[in-house]
Amino acid sequence: MDAVAADPPPGLLELERERRIGRIWVSTDEEDQPVGYLRLHIVDGAPHVEQVSVDPAHSRRGHGRALLEQAQHWATASGAHRMTLTTYRHVP
Repeated sequence: MDAVAADPPPGLLELERERRIGRIWVSTDEEDQPVGYLRLHIVDGAPHVEQVSVDPAHSRRGHGRALLEQAQHWATASGAHRMTLTTYRHVP
């Protein structure tokens, strides 16, 4: 995981581009503060979950599920027949 953790975060220009094209979503808490996000890229012609993260203090409250459902809705509306995601077995 060190190699992944060492990756620099995306820059503001990249995030703004993704926001403009509608492939990044943010989940908020009851006070409208951001607690999670999902970034969707297109890989081999299909939507691919590039990153989904939820603050551990807000986990197990449906934020990740809601983000994935939103990405699925976007993929379906875009005509995609599949969506991909990769993960690590040993990461909680």
